Amino acid sequence: MPQHRCFWPRCQITVPASRLGCPPHWYSLPADIRGLILAEYRPGQTITTCTPGYLEALEAAIEYATHKDQS
Repeated sequence: MPQHRCFWPRCQITVPASRLGCPPHWYSLPADIRGLILAEYRPGQTITTCTPGYLEALEAAIEYATHKDQS
């Protein structure tokens, strides 16, 4: 099963490809960002095949995580 690192800066936890991040960091995101990600996620998508809406949601999640990680 393909895996990748959690999206949160400096997090070293490995998660399944179907998940964006580890549970603690996923639930650290505001509900509206999680909702956008879930609404736009399509099983089997990759960074090159995902929808523009998913990319926007992903950017919002990374921006939030980066800001929270620096505070």
